[in-house]
Amino acid sequence: MRKHILTIPMFTTLVAALLFLPGFQGQTQAADKLGWVGPVYKELSASLTKGFKDYYKKTYGKDVKITFVRPGGWPVCVDKVRAWKGKPDADIFLGAGAPAHEVLKQEGLIVPYQPKGWDKVPAAWHGMKVKDKDDYWTCFAPWIVTNL
Repeated sequence: MRKHILTIPMFTTLVAALLFLPGFQGQTQAADKLGWVGPVYKELSASLTKGFKDYYKKTYGKDVKITFVRPGGWPVCVDKVRAWKGKPDADIFLGAGAPAHEVLKQEGLIVPYQPKGWDKVPAAWHGMKVKDKDDYWTCFAPWIVTNL
């Protein structure tokens, strides 16, 4: 039974995530099912799901069923993971900023993971932390907010 959730937050480059996809091989169970949870917009989650399914099919020659739970903003998602403690209903926490992932790390609700290509991802990007020094989370995509 899974006891922790692998995390991949959402605040640096999508390029970083693309570096990790080849390293993800072997991380899913033989059941060909994958559960994601996170505060990700429906349109983005649909695009990510399609992209990962295409990657999985190309890599393994078979389909994967992905369940994407989007219960609300990151505090709601963190609470959902807390409620699952010991019996998670997802494999990956996708989205939110570093604070959400640091909370999950401090509470022992996620496990470290260092994918292939980890060394190619910088520790910081324009002053933002890009990956956890203990391998508990890795950034995924940048969000730039402006008043222009």
